[in-house]
Amino acid sequence: MRAHHTVEPLYAAPQQADARDDSALLDFVEANAVTIEKEWEGPWQALVYSESEAPSIIEYGKTAREAIRAAIAIAAAKGE
Repeated sequence: MRAHHTVEPLYAAPQQADARDDSALLDFVEANAVTIEKEWEGPWQALVYSESEAPSIIEYGKTAREAIRAAIAIAAAKGE
């Protein structure tokens, strides 16, 4: 499994929403300019851009939802 990469912009984590809920995942995607990509013969990745030109968080998962949840976890761990 790949390690995550982080940089330091601001993130808007879903407020009082459970990241297991698709609504919370979509809220995070919309609020943080997240791109979801499927790597060729590899995992899904969530790239969090927030307000920067380069992704500030890149997380991976077997599904798009897993990748988004991993990105949310990193943003939350950073207290954002």
